[in-house]
Amino acid sequence: MLVRIKPIGDSSEAYLQLLLASIEQEFQHNMVQQLYISDECWNVVIASKAAVINKLKLVSTSSTLANEFREEIFLEYAKKAPQTDTAIAFLKNEVKRII
Repeated sequence: MLVRIKPIGDSSEAYLQLLLASIEQEFQHNMVQQLYISDECWNVVIASKAAVINKLKLVSTSSTLANEFREEIFLEYAKKAPQTDTAIAFLKNEVKRII
């Protein structure tokens, strides 16, 4: 997401809002997918989304410039696998069970 969505200004708060809007837009776009997966799997997806949002908000408090914020996020995810990896693994396992 960070590679695809670059800051359009210097403010880390504006960049955070841009990222959050993008996450929400993508989530809304894919919301119908919940029809095809179990409730448990959908809950994992929702939890993953919330974890990513919380991480972004937490990291954004340590920088005022958008590029610094972006670098901090890259560093955070270089240390530890992103929360989305859990949801992706869960989805893959569920699809394997169905197919």
